[in-house]
Amino acid sequence: MYGLTRGPITLLAAGVAGFLVWLATRVDDHTTGGYWGVYGILAGAGLVMALSQLLGGWTKWGSLRMSPAVFVVAFMLLPVLFGIVELGGLIHVWIGQQSAAAIGARVAGQRGEDDAIVRDRVAVELRAAGLDPANVQVTVSPAYVRWGQPVTVRVISRRHLAIPFLFSRELTLASSYVGRGEVNH
Repeated sequence: MYGLTRGPITLLAAGVAGFLVWLATRVDDHTTGGYWGVYGILAGAGLVMALSQLLGGWTKWGSLRMSPAVFVVAFMLLPVLFGIVELGGLIHVWIGQQSAAAIGARVAGQRGEDDAIVRDRVAVELRAAGLDPANVQVTVSPAYVRWGQPVTVRVISRRHLAIPFLFSRELTLASSYVGRGEVNH
């Protein structure tokens, strides 16, 4: 009877925890309250999994079987989960920046210069990736190119990385892309 109770409860808890992790991706974490809201939801997902192991072990005629080791290990894995989520967020930002830099280099090469059209196209691409262009530094060098000359677009942003119970630090994410001038001035 032990396996018949613990298995379905673990499966149900995994579904609820998965929903909570998905829900955490929908919260705007650009404010302090939103940031901690995301981690509160993720902690709730871990708690659901830990409690499922307690409730799933309740098979001895109403007496609760609790394994302190399982409970401790479940909470020890929380920083790992938070680290995975944070890394995923940083990769998302970097891919968005890389895409914006590539489009910017292409448009700068087509136009042969750094102008408002290039900056606007980079901003559109950043917004499409869910990034705020006001929090990103964009540099185009050189500002003017001829046919076949390289033009480099560099996109830089600062991000805060925090893994509860382990560390917190500021990171600089930089993406650059090189295009070629396609006009002969």
